[in-house]
Order: sequence, then C-alpha cells, then structure tokens
Amino acid sequence: MRPLREPGEISTLEQAAEWLRDAEAPVCLAGRGALRSKASDSLLRLVARVPRLQVASTPGAKGVFPEDHPQAVGVFGFAGHAAAERAVREADVVLVVGTRLYEQSSNHFDARLSGPRVIRIDIDPTHTAASLPIVGDADTVLSALLRLLNAGRAPAGTRKVAAPRAIPPFEGAASGACDRLVLPHALFSVLGRVAADIPISADAGHSMCFCIEWLERIAPNTLDLSLDFGSMGFALPAAIGSSLARAGKHAICVVGDAAMLMSGGELHTAVELELPLIVVVLNNAGAAMVENGSAVLYGPNQVPDANYRHRVNFAAYARALGAHGEVVCDCQHFAEQLAFALRRETPSVFDVQIDPSVVPSAIRDRARRMWQRGES
Repeated sequence: MRPLREPGEISTLEQAAEWLRDAEAPVCLAGRGALRSKASDSLLRLVARVPRLQVASTPGAKGVFPEDHPQAVGVFGFAGHAAAERAVREADVVLVVGTRLYEQSSNHFDARLSGPRVIRIDIDPTHTAASLPIVGDADTVLSALLRLLNAGRAPAGTRKVAAPRAIPPFEGAASGACDRLVLPHALFSVLGRVAADIPISADAGHSMCFCIEWLERIAPNTLDLSLDFGSMGFALPAAIGSSLARAGKHAICVVGDAAMLMSGGELHTAVELELPLIVVVLNNAGAAMVENGSAVLYGPNQVPDANYRHRVNFAAYARALGAHGEVVCDCQHFAEQLAFALRRETPSVFDVQIDPSVVPSAIRDRARRMWQRGES
C-alpha cells in the first residue's frame, strides 16, 4: 500500500473532489481492485457525502457495493444491467476505482470511459489512463478523497429519487409459479434471498451470465467468477476451496450440466471432507451456451450434438457419491430444500430442471457485437 505524499497527487485529489462536488450526474465504477482493497465501507461513506453519486460494479466485483442500495445501478459490462450502462453514458463525472477496463469490465470499451472528466484510481500506474489519473491503493485513495470532501463545501444537490432496482425480484419466486421447468430469473431470486450472505462460485457459461444478471449480492466477496479465462469446471473446486478457507462453513457452487460432467468427481472430495457444500446444477441437457451462441451467429441447429440425447440425473449421481441429491422442478421446492441444505453439515446437490428457452442477454449481446465487428 503506497501512501499519498507527493504534492502532485494531493492537487490531483483536490481536483477530483471539486469535480465530484460540482457534478450533476456522477457515477462510480468499482472493480476488483476496490474489492481486494476492502473499500466497500469507503464507497458507502462516499455516496453518503455525495448524494448524487450512483455506483456500478464490474462483473467480477459484484457485491463490493450493496446492490439493494438506492444509489446502486447494478453491473456495468459483460452480462450487466441497462441502468448501469445508462448511468455511465449520461455521467458528467466518472470515478473508476480499481479496474483494468478490459472488454468485459468496460462494456466493450465504452467510449464514455475515455471521455472527459474521468477520475481513475488504480494501484498499477499502467492502468490509470484517464483525464485525471490517481495511483494508489483504492481504499487509501478513497479515504483521502473523503477527507477533502468532508473538509470543503458540501457537494451540489440532494439524493436522487431511487431508481428501480437493477435486479428486480421475480414475482413468482415466492409462490413457485414455474410449472415443471424453472425460470432462471426465479431461481436466482430465491438464491439471492435465501443465501444472501453465502459465498457463491459460478461456472463459465450460462451459470456465470445468469449470476451476473439476476443474482443480487449485497456483501463483498460473495461471488467468485472465472471471468478472465472462462474456465469450465472451475466452480465446484472453487467452492470447496471457499468452504475450506472459511473453516468448513457453507459455500455454494452454481454450475451447468456440461461443466458438472467435467469436474463433478470433486463432489466426492467434499463428501470425504464432510463439507457443507451446496451444488446447484443448471440442467438443460446440453451445452446451452454453445447452442445459443451459434444460433445467434449462424442460425439454429448449426452445431451438431450441442444437446445430449440422454439427460443426466445429477441427484442420483450425488447420492452415488454419498451426498444428498434432489431433482428440482419448481421454485418453492427449491427455496424449501435450500433452507434445509443451509442447516445440513454435508454436501447437497440440486439438479435444477432449468428452462432451456431462456437465453442470457449477454449471449445475444456478445454475438451481436462479434457479428458487427465481422461486418466492419
């Protein structure tokens, strides 16, 4: 952690404070650097001091700022929310905290992030290209910025009228109105509500997309993603590690059926270690991201064998390895069984019969952008 001592840095901070005081529509984009710096409390103090400031997170930093806060606008970038995209594009000041602004965290290199009045805080000087760069640890810099804001005149304006939540609750989740196939939005509404403070590891593919878009996180370090590499099979070993690192407490893995077939044997490790692991398998009987992405780009049925001829019964698989296994066909059943699993001290597997007709918005958006680049 490098202290802010150089006079040039102090004057840069004073400029940043002035921009935030005068801003009509400021927005903060908080990334994994803010998460690793444990800057969540500083972000909460900052929005209290600057009532007009709205906060978005990058996909990998979900939860660094509580998504149920009235000044939260959700995720900006891959699989993110329209409210966050709108807030960034309409902002007169953008405060970027601890993100490299690669494709997935910059919403495909959104032009506003290279525009005027962008304050960029990062501990790595190679990641501070902006109109107002500040090099330093995210929490240290934010704390110094807050001291300047508190010492000077109050920022303009009052708190904005709270916009609708970026992740609205699914209205049918409480009643289980999902028939025999579970709607992803409903599933993740239940998961976010019942397991609000439990760390979740999400695998690559639809699991990651749905978690970013529909799983509300209100605390830091409660969602782990393999964003940079997009590694299938990552989530189950990651959840085991999360549980072990927290002295054998509950951890949740969200994984597709294809990825579960790659690393599902690690479930036996959790059984042997008697870890209270909860595995939520999104079972759509195939490699849905492959099928959906190719259908958007090339038309339906252009990739052979993306779907399985024989649907795997992961509840039976779990029981064969010594874990508890349940097939889930509606949300009320899932909510009840998830509550039981959070009291169980051994692994549980939920084979969720997910609705395959629901395509993550990120798949359509990414395919559309790839198509546009190919045409240009």
